[in-house]
Amino acid sequence: MDASDPTLDRQRLEALTVELHHLGNIQVTAEHQYIQRTNMIITLEGLLAVAAGTLLSVGREGSVISPWRPVELCAALGLTISFTWYFLEQRNLLYFKSRERVIRALEMEVASLFQSVYNEPFPRFWSRVGELANRHTPWQQRVSAQMLQRTILPLSTAIVWLIILVQSIRIGS
Repeated sequence: MDASDPTLDRQRLEALTVELHHLGNIQVTAEHQYIQRTNMIITLEGLLAVAAGTLLSVGREGSVISPWRPVELCAALGLTISFTWYFLEQRNLLYFKSRERVIRALEMEVASLFQSVYNEPFPRFWSRVGELANRHTPWQQRVSAQMLQRTILPLSTAIVWLIILVQSIRIGS
């Protein structure tokens, strides 16, 4: 059989379309899991901050136990979580963009094969998302949301925990 056999082209197109569908589902599922993880980390950071504040207020009310050591532990744990959060954000961004490149390349191949088999354009999605977002979103929303979520938030919480840790060590000594 010839490589340009319409039956083989249709079978290949169907296989590639199924693969594109699965990879798209993987991308959406991975992003959903990423959002859930980020929400859990933010909740944990908030609970740690409440615990540190509670420990400080208990220590001020005349408790015999110095609150500074437990606060140091909360701050050290919070600092560790913040840096871990930052590195997970960077890793997730790398994986997201890598999967997106694979999906775009596959979608372009499907579009080309679809055009040759059906003589119609293939309705693209993945290869147009970035273009459409860039065209219809103000620059500050495109840049700031990602920078805020993936860099500023994790590093600013790390700085806060570092300040609390240093202050509690200085006061507790």
